[in-house]
Amino acid sequence: MKNWNKRWDEANRLECTNILSNLEIQRKILEGNDLDIFSDCEKGWGHWDLFVDNILFNANSVSAIHDFDRMNFVYPEFYISRPILSCCVDNGQIHIDKVYTFVQGYREYHKLTNQNLIRSIKLTKWKEAEWVRAIKVQNSSPLKRFNEENIWIGENWDDLEIIFSYIR
Repeated sequence: MKNWNKRWDEANRLECTNILSNLEIQRKILEGNDLDIFSDCEKGWGHWDLFVDNILFNANSVSAIHDFDRMNFVYPEFYISRPILSCCVDNGQIHIDKVYTFVQGYREYHKLTNQNLIRSIKLTKWKEAEWVRAIKVQNSSPLKRFNEENIWIGENWDDLEIIFSYIR
């Protein structure tokens, strides 16, 4: 909450009403949720910076993953939502058909329930809460994209089960 208060003061000072609105949504999530939802998350080594800019693609597959400087012992479940958000959220909307394709491919290698998918997205909200802030960034900046993705999660927090319900 100290971090949240600092971001709230910054947005107030800069008169960023849209960020203040999103920070209010975030505050309700931070105060109203039980962190025990993450107690069953598997722990293991992870990249910790796996987003679209760090994934190289061939025509029909991933060719490489780079930028391992933040590798740490973390929650590998984070790697379900990070590529989904990075590749499927655009202009405040999620492309559920792309999510479905990712999930089907992921399931070829690992078990993935809808509950784990949703928990992964909620985990991202917690890990990346700091990205919802009043910052001046270029349109193509990863920080701008992280901010938009985190805002999308906040705006859809209570509807994640419905949004992803048809992915079976």
